[in-house]
Amino acid sequence: MAETRVFVSHATADLDAAQNLLSSVRNLPLTVALAGEEVEPGRARRNLEGQLRNSDLVIVLLTDDAADDYWVNQELGYAKAKGLPIIPIVEDDDYLRGYVEGTDGVQYDAQNPEVTVFNLLSRLRSELEPIGTLSSPNWYVAFPCNNGQCGAEVQLEIERLQKDLWQRFEHGKLLRANCPECGAGYEFNPATLGFVRSVAPEAE
Repeated sequence: MAETRVFVSHATADLDAAQNLLSSVRNLPLTVALAGEEVEPGRARRNLEGQLRNSDLVIVLLTDDAADDYWVNQELGYAKAKGLPIIPIVEDDDYLRGYVEGTDGVQYDAQNPEVTVFNLLSRLRSELEPIGTLSSPNWYVAFPCNNGQCGAEVQLEIERLQKDLWQRFEHGKLLRANCPECGAGYEFNPATLGFVRSVAPEAE
């Protein structure tokens, strides 16, 4: 099955915020394209039409800067015309108008980013599970082991429901994956799936 593609629309001024919010999502088996990263020097943002056309889902970060942004509006209109699912991340519910009116938004809370990322992951799961993405066995984080020269692929398989992940977060219980080759451990935040720390392999 081809890897699912996600396009992220945002105002130019919000690129850093978008990168921070999507950092954990990029560890999932998805291709994530942020508009601000895809524009080549000297070229207009209109050249991103191909990225949108080949996407399966659109995330839009709606902030004060994005509310009246020409390109964000154009990208939302294109996504709506193509019938793509849209997940708005909003600073204020007043921004849920126009192409995203009537859509449930993910509340953007800069003071509690873990809550924002958790809710975004929940929405992604609900939107993508029906097409097989982010459902077992495709709900995992994969990365190379960085213990010495190991380099083996490590997978954090996530079989729990979102509510179970949140309960683990509230109780301070991390998720853990071990390298199948050297035994090094890697622990992750259950709410955001963000990396927390590595644990050296036990001596034999």
